[in-house]
Amino acid sequence: MVVWLVLLSFLHDSNLLGATAVEMALQERFPEKRGKGLKKLLQTAKDAGLLHDDGFPSLKYRREDAAMPDEQISAEIPAQLKKPYADVLIETLPKIRNRFAHPEMHTIIPPGMTVGG
Repeated sequence: MVVWLVLLSFLHDSNLLGATAVEMALQERFPEKRGKGLKKLLQTAKDAGLLHDDGFPSLKYRREDAAMPDEQISAEIPAQLKKPYADVLIETLPKIRNRFAHPEMHTIIPPGMTVGG
């Protein structure tokens, strides 16, 4: 149980720092877009040919898996998988980063509750 709590505490940090690192790298690459926001930076990277679906090799297999008929799951491919992944990333990464950077609430759990109390 304690191991999971430690790992979960790093989940927030890793998501936030990963998205922040992407934003900082794009600001270095496109200094004229500095301060314009992560979404505009990602769109600029896509327009410059730096962000495209070929850069995500597992995407092909994910789409193939989603297209396979399953008795319990509809055979329709979800709309998000039909949309270019770069566009999905441009829409979602800034939201994910903002959710971690500016949480709506903070949860504080006393140690006794976290270890089986």
